[in-house]
Amino acid sequence: MENGQGAEELVNALTLFGVTLCYPLLMASFEKLPLPEFRKVLRAIVHLSFRYNVIGKLQTNRMEEVYNRVAIQVFNGSLRTTNEVILELKDIYLADDEFRKYFELRAFNTNNNQERKVVRYILYELNEQLHDGARLDFETDGGTIEHILPESRNENWQADFTEEQHLKYLYMLGNLTLLEPTKNNKEAADKAFIEKVQVYANSKYAITKQIQSTTWTPKMIEHRQMGLAKTACGVWKVEKI
Repeated sequence: MENGQGAEELVNALTLFGVTLCYPLLMASFEKLPLPEFRKVLRAIVHLSFRYNVIGKLQTNRMEEVYNRVAIQVFNGSLRTTNEVILELKDIYLADDEFRKYFELRAFNTNNNQERKVVRYILYELNEQLHDGARLDFETDGGTIEHILPESRNENWQADFTEEQHLKYLYMLGNLTLLEPTKNNKEAADKAFIEKVQVYANSKYAITKQIQSTTWTPKMIEHRQMGLAKTACGVWKVEKI
């Protein structure tokens, strides 16, 4: 998806990911390529980094080697276009099938400040895709992270989730969505799912309005996460690879 992110947002995303190995390539691209080409390279690196670093959590040795080699090629003029640069990065680009498999298993501890920020970024990017490109800034919009299976396993949830399942599925991406603060704190909170889903139906977030099942179980979380993984393949995609 070619979304509305500007260069500043893209750089902020790399900072959020904690990715720095790409900086030599970005500096060489900024100096040697026309500005429109640099922006395309920057976007490609953000999407590549999300797949490789954030979701795949793969070893960075290979990534460092590739970035340094390509940076030299850009700087000496061997690579002159975005497509040429992207082609040289293909070895560290997680293909859709592999990316989807990693995504389907990812969980983030939302009690950790850094991981919570990453979750907000992910949910807002997915929401934009599901809402036909209507963009909300994850840093300024007031939405909160809603745990569909709540952090408190009360009597409303004990029949469908054992204590072990609660620990396993609570922070899975398939169990997380966006919700307006007032709805999260007052209308949804840790209520039974049948009550929550009625609140979701009136949310402004497309990613939340799509939750329309009548029950919420471990299988439902896995199913939703598989669906989000398919959507993610279109959000964090690098063309020409």
